[in-house]
Amino acid sequence: MKPKAVVLGANYYIGLSVARCLGKEGITVALVDYKREDSYAFDSKYCSEILIAPHYKTEERKFCDFLIEYARKQKHKPVLFACADPYVEFIDRHFAELKEVYLFNQETEHLNVDAMDKAKLSAMAIRHGVKIPLSISIEDNDLLKKVQE
Repeated sequence: MKPKAVVLGANYYIGLSVARCLGKEGITVALVDYKREDSYAFDSKYCSEILIAPHYKTEERKFCDFLIEYARKQKHKPVLFACADPYVEFIDRHFAELKEVYLFNQETEHLNVDAMDKAKLSAMAIRHGVKIPLSISIEDNDLLKKVQE
């Protein structure tokens, strides 16, 4: 049996897209959001389970406990998908405890949050020999020279 997918962000097009992609492959999808209203991914034929959770910002601890409790009730560790930056940041803040009960695409703390930061992502790419385009900032002292080159 494939593990269940728990998708954070049913009110966002990325959550809907993830649910569709996984559902088409026969994966059971549980969608999570803090309210039913405007959470249009809940209406997808690929949504197997609707989970109304505490708000991830205003009730962060309760939201984390909700996710942990849900995962512990599953037969297999579910895969956790963050479909918006605030959910990526949330997972990063609760990395250790969520990693105990969920599978997700991050083996070390801060990796995904660092990848959201352009400067840190560029530094990571350079460190691993990945070619990246030149990046300039309006704060560069030699901005005009760089633009003219």
